[in-house]
This record gives sequence, structure tokens and C-alpha cells, in this order.
Amino acid sequence: MSRLSVWIMILCLGLAGCGGDKEKTPTAQSEGGQSATDSKVPVADAEDGTKAGQGATENMAGNHTTTSNPPGDKADPGTPGAEGSDRPEDAAALDMPLEKRDSLTGNWVLTLTQQGHNLPLLLVHLQTMEPGKVEARLIETTELLMEPELGKAELKDGLLSLPFKFEQGEANFQGQLVDGLVRGNLSLDGQGSVPARLHGTSADSVASVEQKEAEGLDQLIEALGSEDRVEALSSFVEKFPFSPLSLIAGEQLLSLGRDAEAIDAEAFARVREDYLKLSATWGPRMKAEAEESAERTTMLRDAISGEGEASEKAVARLKELQKESPFDPVIVWALATAAEKAGNTDQAIEQYGMLTALPMMQRMLMQELGPETPLPAEKLSELWEKKHGNTDDLDAYLNKAFAQGLHTLVEGEEPVPPRAADEGNRIALVELFTGAQCPPCVAADLATGALEHLYQQSEAIVVRYHQHIPGPDPLTTADTEARLFYYEAQGTPTIRVNGREFEGSAGGFLAQAPGVLEQLQEQITPILTSRTEVKLNLQASLSDGTVKISASATGLPEDSERLRLRLILAEQSISFRAGNGIRQHEMVVRQMPGGAEGIKPADGKLQTEQTVNVDELREELKAYLTKFEEEFGADFPVKPLDLNRLTVVALVQDHVTKEVLQSTAYSLAPPAGDEQPATESPAAEKPAPAKPEAEKPAADKPAAEEKPAEKKPEGDKPAADDKPEAEKKPETADDKPAADEN
Repeated sequence: MSRLSVWIMILCLGLAGCGGDKEKTPTAQSEGGQSATDSKVPVADAEDGTKAGQGATENMAGNHTTTSNPPGDKADPGTPGAEGSDRPEDAAALDMPLEKRDSLTGNWVLTLTQQGHNLPLLLVHLQTMEPGKVEARLIETTELLMEPELGKAELKDGLLSLPFKFEQGEANFQGQLVDGLVRGNLSLDGQGSVPARLHGTSADSVASVEQKEAEGLDQLIEALGSEDRVEALSSFVEKFPFSPLSLIAGEQLLSLGRDAEAIDAEAFARVREDYLKLSATWGPRMKAEAEESAERTTMLRDAISGEGEASEKAVARLKELQKESPFDPVIVWALATAAEKAGNTDQAIEQYGMLTALPMMQRMLMQELGPETPLPAEKLSELWEKKHGNTDDLDAYLNKAFAQGLHTLVEGEEPVPPRAADEGNRIALVELFTGAQCPPCVAADLATGALEHLYQQSEAIVVRYHQHIPGPDPLTTADTEARLFYYEAQGTPTIRVNGREFEGSAGGFLAQAPGVLEQLQEQITPILTSRTEVKLNLQASLSDGTVKISASATGLPEDSERLRLRLILAEQSISFRAGNGIRQHEMVVRQMPGGAEGIKPADGKLQTEQTVNVDELREELKAYLTKFEEEFGADFPVKPLDLNRLTVVALVQDHVTKEVLQSTAYSLAPPAGDEQPATESPAAEKPAPAKPEAEKPAADKPAAEEKPAEKKPEGDKPAADDKPEAEKKPETADDKPAADEN
């Protein structure tokens, strides 16, 4: 995990997803993670060969690399914060009165350097007792830390430890008093450490303290943009040995050492040794992590060198590590590079294919390795054309690679067998609110996809409501926006399980997907063992391009006025390369027949009959997207409007508590061989696996006779009709996490 990832985790206490000011115009993200403000925002796929991480500030924040002459074992003389200090970077760390300290007694402000700025996090009072003991009292925190609780402070062999508990996890500061400053590191849930400091201060409040630009930021940016980065970064560390940014400079140098052509063996040995010395100035925990990083870099260097026994051993070890961490982009890249140098074209294609097909893999790789590294997508294209003579089938291959990546999440797990009749009758309805431009939605998208492979629809139903969050999404509809508004959700990803809030963090990238899947399974297990008196009878048919739906609910409680019967028309599988790298989208909500507000009980009965003309729905969706383009300056080069594999979902929901009492699904997919041709996007290589239908009457499903979707030219923009009524339409929001994939 890169320093940038850890720093973001510490500040945000886990990836919450995409949200923000609802008044902002929806925009696509730029490469650096901020919103683009172009008048026309293209919303095609982001896997177009654009290199991520080319900006100097982004590289400064996230890449690993080292030094020719970092500081030695002993700290330079000088007192932080004192007049005439030899450490200007310490004195300039905060815009508040700092004091020289020769003991731990007094007020201290804890600061963390993140994305080039020193952030004051909290104010704590320390009181030294008898030798080797200290008491700590939390005085005040900033909003960033969301009301932490301070645990028992410890002082052992001069190492101060301050544990904190948050709602989302635990953090721990470790540091040592040297020349009046407690320099150390902060760790969140033991998932890596970042440099942190305690500054002595006479202030009794941290609320008014403003963040300040980190010492040496401009010089580091200049060094990162230098033609001779090795020399420039080494000089930076010599000039700012005690700035947290020096550790980033050291990581950059170590990273450059992966390439034997950039740094020779003798120079790399010095870089490695100096990096370990540099890390040791921030505490033993950071030194231990640096040792692991150095070992990893050495192994990668040996593997991609392709030279002799050392390379063979390194490649073998990397293959073992890949089994443990299949989504580690650097491991995959090293294996691809080694295979290419060894002339193993098929193996190289397989590894480069993973980096290109799996969401966020290529982007994360480029952030870590830097812009000078060739794009895996480019390498894959070259090797594919060399082997096949053209790239005609490359996109189909990437679709298969994406599907295989999804299966990796459930490897070793057997599908959950259907329940016995006496084990429970409630079905778990998993509703995911996601966005094609939302990078931290990747974990939730893949986890829910894996859930569909493990559970039949008689056990768990998954539906996805797309949103224009953080940027325009051609799979969004007025009904999906209204559904988000109903739940009063603030952003994406958001998960609801039978209407209840998801107990856990849904946001994250590939590496977090297994954790989200595990939390989902934990939450739906008790649902599957529970029973309800509510029963749903759902019948649906598709004939001559018209979907007819009949749904009714029985076994309702006496107080049923708050109940609503809601219908969902979902497209089973859509092939569309989204900006966040998701290539295949399953069970995408296209409409809520009868309205997003649902059907109210009438005369004590809860029932409805609805008719949906598929061609008319296609035109409604196209008109909605066209109007969105005109109103918000968006541009959808691709509008996936096939609507050729449909499923109807019915649910009974308490309109006030939002609890879903029961749900069921009915598939309207055409028979094998009758699928319609794709109109505006490539057909899926691997359709979603068929799932048994819940409570489906066997005799009431006529053969599908859906009409082929019309093929319309890109420039055909009909007049924008008013959007379907949706009570109130939630406005879009910009997000702040990393930008679009690949």
C-alpha cells in the first residue's frame, strides 16, 4: 500500500465513496482526481491510453522511490520551533506558537502531512509521572478525526505510544522526543504508517490552527520534474532531511531503482541503505515497513532484469505472492515484464491483460511507477498484434479477462445451495447505488457481482441504480435518481440490504472487494434464515416488444397503509467500458414501472398491472440522456440502450422505515440464440449466469419475441422531453477520491 493510500485512509477513516456538494454541476474527473470543468465532458471509457499520474503533485503524493545521500543515523543539531533552529522545516510546520521542550509535559499538537500540507489533527496534554510513565488527555480535535477517543498512553524505552479509537477503526501514534520535537508515525488499523509529529505549543485550542504548506513542497515538485530525478531527489533529501516529504522523495528513488538501467547495482545498494536510514528517523515501525519495501523492490528489480538465477528465483516468488494478492498491480506488472523479456508472449499477454481489463489496476500501477513506465494497454496491444496480426479480437479478450477477475473473488467458494423449505423464506434484496465514473465504487460493483455468482435469485437479488456521481453516467435514469433520493443517500457507492443501511464500508478498489463481499454475506445470512408472512405473486411476459407485468402481495400485516409495492425492470447484462474500468454491468435498473414511489394499497389489497413498451422506453431513456447533455454540458459518446435481456423484480417495502419485507424476480431473457444484436456497445462475451427465479409460475412465461433494437446514429438527438416524474431529483455531486481508471 502506497503512502498516499494510507494517508487518505487515516484522514477519511476508510473510503466512503463519491459525494459532495449537491449544487455542483456534474463533471467528469480529471486524471489527478479533481473534477474537470470543460464545457463538454466526454463520458466514454477511460481506458484510452491516457497516462495517469503524470502531474508532479500526484507523483509526489503516491509513488515509491530513494537517495544517494540521505541523512545519517544521528539527527542534526537544532531545536524545532526555537529561534535560530537548524531545522527550518520543523519551525515552519504550523502557523501557531511552538515551544522548545526537553520533556513530554505540556500541550502538544499532532500533525500529519498529507498531499503537500501539514494538517493539525488534535491537541493533547501530556504529563510525565514517574520515570517511564506518562498520562495523556485529549483536549480538542479537528473535524477530520470524527470524535476519537484517546486510550491509555504508554512510554517504553523512550517511545511514546498514543492509541485512538474511532467509529470506523483504530489509530496509533508512536514517536520519540528528540531535540524538543516528538517525531514518529501514525498507523490506522495496522495497515501501514505515515510520518507524523507532535509539536509542543502554548496554545489551548487547535480549532483555529490553519493547515500550512509542507516544508520543501515547491522544491520537491521541482525535483520530481527534473530531467535527472535521481540527482534532484537526492539533493532534496540532503536539504530537507527532517521534512516528511523527504521520505516520499526516498520512496521515489527506491522505486526508480527497480529499473537496472536507471540505477546500477552499486548505486541501488546505496539507495537502499540510505532509504532505511531515512525511515528510521521516523521510528522503528516505519523502519520495519521500509525494510519490507526495500526487499520487495529488490525482488522486483531482480525479476524484471531477466538475468540468471536471481531473476528466476524472483519470478517464482512473485508467482507465489500473486496467488495471495492477485490484484497487486506491481506484482502483475513485474511478471508481465519478465515474461516479455523471456520471450513468453502468451504469459505476458495474460498479465498485461489483467492490468488493462481489471478496473483501476492500470491507473494504480501508473501512480506507483510513474509516467515513464509504458502503459500496459500499449504493451498488450503491441504483443497482441505481433501474435495475431491485428487487434480485432482484443476487446473480446479483455471482456473475458474482466470476467475472470470477477471469478477470482469467489475462487475456492462453492455456490450457496438453495434453502430447505423450513429454513426461511425471505429473500435478500441488495440495492447498489453506483456510478460509471466512480472509482471507489469498484469494490462494491465487483463484490455484488461475486454475490450473484454465489447465490441464486431465490436467495438474493442484486440490482444496481446508476447515478451521475461523481460524473455523467449513461446508465442513469430519472427513476434511479429518485430511488437514491428516497433513501436520502449522499453519494456512491451506497448499499442497502432489504432497505436497511449496509453495515460496513462499501467504498474501495479491487483490493477491498473481497472484504465488501464478506460483509455482504454476513449481512444477508440472518435474512435467509428468517421468515415472513408476506408472499409475492409475480407474473411477466415479453411479446412483440411489450412487457406485461402482474404483481400482487398477500399475507400483509393489519397496518398495511405504509406498505408499497414497487416494480423494477432491470437489464441483466450491459457491455460498456465505464470510466472507472468496470466493463460488464449486471442487473442495471432501467425503469421502475408504476413509478419510483410505488403502488399504495387499495381496499386492503396490494396489487398492480403494468405494461412497458420496450421501444418507447428506449426512446424515453435516450431523451433523458440527451436532455442531461444539453443541461449540464455532458457528452455521452456511447448510450447503451439495447434493453435485450430483461428481468422484472417486485418488492414490498415499508414506505416509512424503508424495510423491504419480501422480494422476487422473474427473468425475461430470450432463449439461447435469440439474443438481439448490440446497437451501441459490443455484445458481452460472457452473459450473466442464469439464476433460478423466485416464486415464478412455470406455465405463465411465453417465448420472448422482443424486437431488435433500432440502430441510431450518434448525432441523432431527439428533442429532450421532460424527465419522468420522480418526486424530487437528487442533484449530482463531485467526488474527491482518485480519478478515472486507466
